[in-house]
Amino acid sequence: MKYGLLIYGESRNNLINIGDYIQSIAARQFLPTVDLFVERDQLNLSTIDDVKIIMNGWFTHRPENWPPSKNINPLFVSFHLNKSVAEKMMASKDIVNYFKNHGPIGCRDHDSVRRMQQADIDSYYSGCLTTTLNYDGNLFKEEPQKGNKIILADVLFKDDVRLRFKRNKLYIIRDILNGDIIKLNKVRKYIDKLIPVENKKEVSSLTCYFDANISHELRFEHAHKILKQLASAKVVVTSRIHIALPCLALGTPVLFVFGGQLANLGAFRRLDGIINMMNVLVDDDFDTSAEHLKGINFLRRGEIDWDKPPTNPNHYLKIREDLIKKCESFI
Repeated sequence: MKYGLLIYGESRNNLINIGDYIQSIAARQFLPTVDLFVERDQLNLSTIDDVKIIMNGWFTHRPENWPPSKNINPLFVSFHLNKSVAEKMMASKDIVNYFKNHGPIGCRDHDSVRRMQQADIDSYYSGCLTTTLNYDGNLFKEEPQKGNKIILADVLFKDDVRLRFKRNKLYIIRDILNGDIIKLNKVRKYIDKLIPVENKKEVSSLTCYFDANISHELRFEHAHKILKQLASAKVVVTSRIHIALPCLALGTPVLFVFGGQLANLGAFRRLDGIINMMNVLVDDDFDTSAEHLKGINFLRRGEIDWDKPPTNPNHYLKIREDLIKKCESFI
């Protein structure tokens, strides 16, 4: 049997989301070998060899390329069916039957579970595979030493006009037309006020946006470098799922910044079951009373001691343990 690993060709404005490669690194740690790379959005290619693949992550930019090749033996865990394509995919009998034949489908969020179950597909909430990173202690050649860095990673990126423009130049036109251009400095001002003056010297920044014009090998190297930075940080502040969840696995305190577009019910559904596992940072006046926000461990901005950041909740550990068992059994 051969073992395959997902890679990602889709890009916007010559940028990729390096978080996809962090997800593949999480899958790679369970494989005895990586015999071939398989493009996530071209899983139907007839040239694919008989191969086992852990099918975790965001699906899909190319619903027309589903269902995958019969030569793929898949394990569906940490699977996210994006709402932008869900209706089209669930309207296809071939795709629905494919899921039924390869179930149960482990989903990383509750919204994906609901979409599956509405189509009568056996599914369950599995959590995200990135919570298993370094489960065997072999992720790094030498274990990174904890430092004093406060890492800021794409904080409120959906509301950051500069980051949105970097990803897609067409966004700037839309922001001008709907008036959001006046929010140009809103996120920057928020970040500037977030960290006290006495701690600003400890701050460093990183982004998940990465140059698409390089090899997959270098993409994996960059993703690994980011994981090493996260492992050595004092605390990480982010609005990225695949920055925050690896921090749980790596034992680094993380604050998931919540608000703006992320707080909208539609956008929140993608996070349902994910941010429940971590400390979630909100403004002091943020209303946490909405029904869909129940069960989340909210912290107010004014409550944070940046010299002694709050420890992560540990209820993700059961999810991590179950995922490890599932992947090891599959391999």
